[in-house]
Amino acid sequence: MKPPRLSRMTSRTGKSLSIALLNATDYAGGAESVVRMLRDGLRCRGHEAVLWVGRQRSKDNAEHTRRLPGRASQRRAAKRYAEKGFFNIGLPASQSFCQSTALSAVDLVHLHNLHGHYFSITDVPRLTERVPLVWTFHDFFPITGGCVFPYDCDRWMSRCGSCPQQGQYPIATQFDRTRRMQSIKRQAFRDLPVTIVTPSRHLNGAVKRSGVFTAADVHIIPYGVDTHVFQPGRREARMHLGLSPDRPVVLLVAQGLDDPRKGIEHAVAALRQVGVPGLAVLLVGSVDVEPVAEALSMHEVRALGYLTSRTEVARCYAAADLFIFTSLAENFPCVVQEAMACGTAVLAFDIDGVNEQIAHDQTGFLVPAGDTDRLTRAAGQLLRNAAGLAEIGSAAGRHAQAHWTLEAFLDRHERLYREILDRTARLSRAKSQGGRARNPGSGLRPRRPS
Repeated sequence: MKPPRLSRMTSRTGKSLSIALLNATDYAGGAESVVRMLRDGLRCRGHEAVLWVGRQRSKDNAEHTRRLPGRASQRRAAKRYAEKGFFNIGLPASQSFCQSTALSAVDLVHLHNLHGHYFSITDVPRLTERVPLVWTFHDFFPITGGCVFPYDCDRWMSRCGSCPQQGQYPIATQFDRTRRMQSIKRQAFRDLPVTIVTPSRHLNGAVKRSGVFTAADVHIIPYGVDTHVFQPGRREARMHLGLSPDRPVVLLVAQGLDDPRKGIEHAVAALRQVGVPGLAVLLVGSVDVEPVAEALSMHEVRALGYLTSRTEVARCYAAADLFIFTSLAENFPCVVQEAMACGTAVLAFDIDGVNEQIAHDQTGFLVPAGDTDRLTRAAGQLLRNAAGLAEIGSAAGRHAQAHWTLEAFLDRHERLYREILDRTARLSRAKSQGGRARNPGSGLRPRRPS
């Protein structure tokens, strides 16, 4: 995969920086796309940015992606901890990284997804002893006893335990240690000098309510979209895909279309009943195609698989009249942003995060989460109104261009990095002069909960 088209961009804030990005892997879902986009964008602006991962899945940009040290026997031992309900505990690779000479050459570390059995929770504070730490939350894992999305459960705000998601990733174990794991996080993160970034207001508020991070400075930076790639172009996209310019086309996209959280069964049920003649359904993602194709046999179904080419993904968005997104829990999904940037109308469940991206009946459409009947009626009405869909799609494209460009995404991160480093330098000078240094990562005095 080629990096973003950023040849025109240069750093607007002075000398180049050296950033170490940390994530579980380089390729998987939306979080990984964001991390790669940030790494490649920073490099195109003249900064040194290297992505460190627990598991490297691709050789693309291999010179700028490095795997954390660690032997297979150590990873197996950590997996046994996880099987007993203790996640991200006892991982020697993270301890080695915290002690490595590589950190001596970086200005700051930017941590992303922590879950994935590659970095110990108790080693995160060790990072802050070496360099300032920025941490982007892509889900709820840092503040819960184990789940990545709590749905309607509110135990994470007080004390986890008796977890309703026991047995599901990442709590795929017969032991419920969620209360203990949340306690470990509270102890490790309470006074952690860290700057937290969330893409959504919803997750931002949850971090502040959780009480897990009491000394952190919490910012909102929405994900960016490379609008040089994700842009309108229906006629060309349909020609490339061999689709008639006049037939109605619906798109379904997910990393794994068979993931229960993505709620694809609701979209399939709606499309079975939608009754729009000549409808074509595009499926993008890893999925067992036969059951879906059989359920939607009244329509033409094209399963395109998991696409790694951003250009190919963008063509699918641009070719569709309507993107149906039925996820039941999200943070700030990249796929919604990408579809909107391509000028495609989005019909989605009204869930936190998504309702920050879509203004109902202005830049897209929202229906109550899990309400298949409402989804069916809305999809039918929209697909029979091509002009209305096109108008909403155009408004969505303008919104994406105004608020989510890759340039703005990188600008916001550069400014944040500079602010943290400038503050760290001031505090270091004050300390050397006998002043009392405050938290270099957040600018707040560490404090205990009242």
